[in-house]
Amino acid sequence: MAILLSFSILYEYLWVKKKNTITIWNKLASGLIIGFIGIILMLSSWEYEPGMVFDTRSVILSISGLFFGAIPTIIAMLVTGAYRFSLGGDGILMGIAVIVSSGSIGIYWNQTWKYFPKVSKWGKYLLLGFVVHLAMLACTVFLPSDIIWPTISYLIIPLLTVYPLANLLLGLFMSRQMQNWKNKHALSDSEEKYSRLYDNMNDALVVLDMDGKVVECNTAYREMLGYSNEEILCMTCHDLTPSNWLDQDEKIIEDEVLVFGNSKIYEKECTRKDGSLIPIEVRIHLLKDKSGNPDGFWAMVRDISLRKRAEIEAENERSHLKILIETVPEMIWLKNPKGVYLSCNRLFEHFNGLKEDELIGKTDFDYYPKEIADFYWGKDLAVLSNSESVRFVSWAVSAKEGRRILTDTIKTPMHDVDGKLLGVLGVSRDITEIKKTEEELVKAKEKAEESDKLKSIFLANMSHEIRTPMNAIMGFSELLVTPDIDDDEKSQYINIIQNSGNRLLQLIDDIVDVSKLELDQLSIKKSEANLKELFSNCINVFKNEPLLLDKSNVNLILNFPKEHRNLSLRTDVNRFQQILDNLLSNAIRFSESGTIELGFKIKKTAKKSFIEVYVKDEGMGIAKEKQSLIFERFRQGEEEQFSEGTGLGLSISKGIVELLGGEIRCESEVGKGSVFFFTIPFSQTELAEEIELRDRISNKCLQEKNILIAEDDYNSFLYLKKLFDGENVNISHAHHGSMILNMLDQHDPDLLILDMNIPGNNSMDYLAEMKNRDCKTKVIAQSAFIKKGEEEKFRKAGCHGYITMPIEKEVFLGEVKRVLV
Repeated sequence: MAILLSFSILYEYLWVKKKNTITIWNKLASGLIIGFIGIILMLSSWEYEPGMVFDTRSVILSISGLFFGAIPTIIAMLVTGAYRFSLGGDGILMGIAVIVSSGSIGIYWNQTWKYFPKVSKWGKYLLLGFVVHLAMLACTVFLPSDIIWPTISYLIIPLLTVYPLANLLLGLFMSRQMQNWKNKHALSDSEEKYSRLYDNMNDALVVLDMDGKVVECNTAYREMLGYSNEEILCMTCHDLTPSNWLDQDEKIIEDEVLVFGNSKIYEKECTRKDGSLIPIEVRIHLLKDKSGNPDGFWAMVRDISLRKRAEIEAENERSHLKILIETVPEMIWLKNPKGVYLSCNRLFEHFNGLKEDELIGKTDFDYYPKEIADFYWGKDLAVLSNSESVRFVSWAVSAKEGRRILTDTIKTPMHDVDGKLLGVLGVSRDITEIKKTEEELVKAKEKAEESDKLKSIFLANMSHEIRTPMNAIMGFSELLVTPDIDDDEKSQYINIIQNSGNRLLQLIDDIVDVSKLELDQLSIKKSEANLKELFSNCINVFKNEPLLLDKSNVNLILNFPKEHRNLSLRTDVNRFQQILDNLLSNAIRFSESGTIELGFKIKKTAKKSFIEVYVKDEGMGIAKEKQSLIFERFRQGEEEQFSEGTGLGLSISKGIVELLGGEIRCESEVGKGSVFFFTIPFSQTELAEEIELRDRISNKCLQEKNILIAEDDYNSFLYLKKLFDGENVNISHAHHGSMILNMLDQHDPDLLILDMNIPGNNSMDYLAEMKNRDCKTKVIAQSAFIKKGEEEKFRKAGCHGYITMPIEKEVFLGEVKRVLV
């Protein structure tokens, strides 16, 4: 057993400690030593009978193969085999066979056991022992036949008990030695890495005892303060800290470190060896012993000299920039991404009549009228959303004095060094005088050129859209002076002239209808109208149009079913008329002969009823591939050559039809003509309710109602007041928003007509206050802007009615009576 233990010690000192640097000479030397240990074991063997000796060489050779590998084990096998051969005797063959089998099994075990990772070390070494010594029993076949069985009987018990246990114990012992070496090596590596990391950190580290004496520090700490290791270890934190910082350090240790285990990061100064002060950033942590008692402190220290210098330089740069901004002869300001003012120069202060302190923290909405503030905020949003500069010319209004100047403004996004958006920088230059000069030059140039370009583009595209109603106005105006017309004809002509005037106004609105449709802001106002009257007026207008009069071979007819002559439809009359005008004017323009027919049919489905209007012509027709194209904006069927028209009529018609809840389509064949269809939903129940409401309103008398008109424009107030001529009402006037609530309390009016843009507070605020007061006054909202959803918004806010400019008397009084019903 002592020899086997010495074998394990050999493994530790000759093999394990040099595992990473083993050479062929180490392997040869190890093999010779193992072989001599095997000889020693054979010298200490016991003799079964002359020429037959037994020992533990099988254990040492198998373990050698497992731990030392092939070369040392083979050399040991040769050495022990040679010695056994020299001993001679009957067991010579068995002895050599045992040496060969034991070493070979150990080598094999070393190569194959890695494929069985789940088997424990105990099983690995014990199984090796059994296999080796079973092989040893098998080697008895090399003995003389007469002693094989007695030998087996003598050896079987120790070979299958004691010998495997010896393999197990020796294997575990050597395995433990290997693991201990690995642990020591890993610990040594870890300590070395920690030492390297600790000593090479950029941040300084220092360890102090409870009295503040320096116990340990790294290279960065020593280099930062300029002391050697021997010098620094003789010092305390009081020696390294200026006296004016000592009270702060003690307070932080008492209030934070001893209570919470560490401090927050704070700034202070340290004294260098040369007496200079260095700004540092510190965080202190508490050290405890094994019992949990405070044992000292360790601190991470960072030199912030560069940062402090950078802050001073940045402050100097800001000061220089401020001087530069104040020197520039333009207005300059800076806002954050929410439109809040952050800074401005004196020129901006002077123009607005406000100091920088008054502007900072405020927005344009705090100083400017809403429409101006909305304009400025819109430009800010354009800059923020696109991260690009925006340049524009606009009239700027002084926030305090109301002075107006024309400005050339550039707004650009401002970013920090990391690319983060800080806000919007604005620079404005007063170009009022420059613009006046430019305008005078432009006017002179326009007079010289006589606006040829505008004529060729605008007149060519829009003339026919305007001529139709204008021709009716002029034509029937001439007929009115005819001496032999009766009153019925005169009334009819006046009615046509009025309708044509309304249509002309509507046609002018077509210019902006495209943009309204694009923004989904085109409004629809439905009312009850006689379908026969709508169609007849449309036909009468076109029959007197020069476009049709010049085409004698074109016949325009109305196909109106007699049974529906009294049929009324609830729709937007002007928009309905606009669709008919567009379709008929197109049919006439693209027809040289034949009949153009206007008519309609009533159709029903399982879910709804609708009127399908059609305009049929026998003109040039439209190619199939262009039948969808013609409903697009600015597109025409004949784009290869000049064609009269703007290319907007059908696209506007399509948008209006869809807003009215219908559809528009085209059926056409080149050379044979076209049929345009559009549908309008039709409800008899809805129409009956509309007629009933109309009758109730028409019979309703205003009966000395008190009406308050809130309107800042006096002319607009006079017009609204004039509309009540002939009605028995009492009218009062509020020309500013601040007067509304007081006049409501004084007069208790039945109706408030509220301009939604009246100066003062937001009109929505007045409506909210009226709700809070449980005011019984009815409210009609008046607005010059038509936006989708605006009417619904006002109704939710408390309005009972809604009118838009321009205001017609009948529509206006109808809405007033409807609200008061």
